[in-house]
Parts: sequence; C-alpha cells; structure tokens
Amino acid sequence: MWLFAGKTYASADAELLWCAGAWALHLLAAAALGLLVAGPRRWLLVLCSLASLRCIVSNHRPNEPLSWFPAAEWPLLLALPLGGLLLATDPGVQAWFRWAGSTSLAFTGLHKLNTDWFDPAVTCHRLAERLHTWWGLPEALHQSVPPGAVVALELATPLVLWRWPRVGLLLAASLLGHFVGIGATALSFLLLVTATSFLPAEAFQRVGRPVHGGPALVAAAVAAWAWQGPWSGPQYAVTYGLFAWVVSWGLGELVAHGVGAAAPALPERRAVLGLALVAWLLNGLAPYSGLKFQYSFAMLSNLRVDDDRHNSLFVPAGLRWAADPYVHVDRASYRDAATGRPLSGGVVQPDLFTPHALQVQRDVARQVGEVLTFEGTWQGRRVTHDDLDTLPGAPLFRERLTRGRAQECVH
Repeated sequence: MWLFAGKTYASADAELLWCAGAWALHLLAAAALGLLVAGPRRWLLVLCSLASLRCIVSNHRPNEPLSWFPAAEWPLLLALPLGGLLLATDPGVQAWFRWAGSTSLAFTGLHKLNTDWFDPAVTCHRLAERLHTWWGLPEALHQSVPPGAVVALELATPLVLWRWPRVGLLLAASLLGHFVGIGATALSFLLLVTATSFLPAEAFQRVGRPVHGGPALVAAAVAAWAWQGPWSGPQYAVTYGLFAWVVSWGLGELVAHGVGAAAPALPERRAVLGLALVAWLLNGLAPYSGLKFQYSFAMLSNLRVDDDRHNSLFVPAGLRWAADPYVHVDRASYRDAATGRPLSGGVVQPDLFTPHALQVQRDVARQVGEVLTFEGTWQGRRVTHDDLDTLPGAPLFRERLTRGRAQECVH
C-alpha cells in the first residue's frame, strides 16, 4: 500500500496533492505507514479498507484526478486488510491471501485468451518492448517470448503455487518481475506478497535474516543504474530490491526444505473463506457478464466483450446479459454552422463512443463554428445527436473503441 501511494506521489504534479479527493490517498498512505510501524491493528485495517474504497470512488469522479486511474490493485487493497480483520489468525489470513493472489493471477491469464492478444498488429504483448527502451536490454530477449508463453505462465503459476509452494514462489517472482519491468511496480509486488503466503508459517521466521539484504541492495543499485524510462526511477529500485529479498529468501527455503507440501485451501473459517473465493470469482468473471470491466484483472489483455466485438476464445458471448455503455455510431458528419457547407474529417466517425465523449466533441465543434450530427444506437435503441443530453454523461476510462475491427491495446 505504501509503495502504491509513494509511486503516485512521485509521478503527480504538486497541485494534484491538494485537489478534491486527494485526502483519500493521503489517508491510505498514513494508514499503510501505521501498519508498517505498529503492526496489524484492527482499526488500521478498517481504515485501510475504507480509504481504498474511497479511492475507488475517486476513480469515477473527473474532478478528483490524483487517484484517477483504473488500477488493478484496488480490489486487493480493499479486500486484503479485511481478511486480517475478519480472520485474525495466521492460517486464516494466509488462506485469504492465497485465494486473492491465485485468482488474480489466473484471471490475468484467462482474459488474455482472446484473438486480439495473439494478433501481432494490436497485442498488448508489445509492451514488452519497454524492456529494451526503458532498461536497455537486448530486443531479442523480449522478441523471443511469444504471447502464448505469457498466458501459459499466468495460468500455470497459481497451480504450481498451490501444489509446490516454494517452486511457485520463484516462478511468480520471475513472471511478476517481468511485469515490474514494463511498469506495474505496486501490483506486481502486491501479488508477490500474496505468493509468499503459500509458504508455511514457520518460514516467515527466516524472512528477515540480514543475509537477504545483500542481494536486495545489489538489485536496487542495478535497477537504479539501468533505468532509462519516463517515470520515477526510485520505485523500480525499491521494487526490484524487495523482489531480490523475497527471491533470496525463497531460494534458501527451497534449498533447505524442498519444494514444500501442497498448501491447505480452507484451513479454518471455511464459510468466510468460501464466500471470499466466490467474490473473487465473480469479480474476475464480471467483464463477461457486462457488469463491469475495471478491477477484474483484465488490464492490458486486449479483451473486448462489448455489443460490437466479443473476442474471447473460451468464454461464450451468451454469458453477457448487460448491454455496454457505448453509443455505437453508424453515421457522423460535420458542417459549417454559418453556411451549412459539409466538412470532411472530424474526430467522430463510425466507432463506439461514450456519451460523455460525444458531448465533449459536440461542444468542441460548436466552439469552432461547426455542427456535429450523428446516428447510432445506445443499449439497443436508436439515438441521434438530439438525444445526447438524455444519455448518462459520466466519463469512462476508455472513451472510444474501434468498431468492426481489432482493437489497439487498451488498459
């Protein structure tokens, strides 16, 4: 939580730290720091979850920009403290972390099983190019890893964690370390923390040994030296240092104690853990129902499950029962407001737009002396420019989607 808040502070303009809603992230950072100093106090766990929930609200308010990003971390930052609060024992909390981490990793793989992920022209797998541009690694390194290998690792890692915990921890560190390299520092480390929960409780008595500090310092120094990217460098040095600490500890456990026995699924408080598992599954499957897309670990997956395009290879379109929130524009045109002369070009073309995006483009056209007209459908009914102000105006993170063709990489 502290790493997530810290990287946000490091990349934000100073005025955003005092904008509307910024207090929620400040509260989360203070509560996380309190947990680091004081340990798992109940009131701090409650405060962390409430602050995370309020930050999620900020994500959907355009006048609260400090937290305005659909970070996949939010369901974990909201739910993991609740596990400590509700279960309050090591076996219960560890099981809570296991299910949270393994389902999250599994859904990141499942959502990538779509046609666009395997399309070299549009796949988000191309973000691996950042390993070259940000870190100076040879291009051949990321080009040698096909999109299918990433999916296979994401689907296999949870299975290995449950069956051979110490091997699974190192496999998770390898996979998530790649995610760190292309930008996802806080999410990757948070998932690595959940992966540590598969080790037995007594292993945590050895995690703080000073011997692991050497590899951590070396990794942090190398990351700080190699970083050439656009964002705050210290977050990568800190994250890779923490990764190296965990890997050093995990290797020591593997050498000394073997691969480890299968982790228990529901050691106690079965009803609570069972409900938590159902909640994680419903959250991960939410995009296929049409209920929501954000916070379901579908980020950078190329997944499209809207009324125009369903590209999943395994989940049938028939599972979706809610219409998408986009206006499907069939025809659009611009004309000069003074003369009525038709104009060519313009932003709005046959595609999928949120009502908010169309409202913005209409207002932009008016400001330059143009008139925007369009025809299309919204949730199954015909709409035109005259209906625009009657449609929900809230912005979405993705204001436009392509119609009838493959989608460029979207978050």
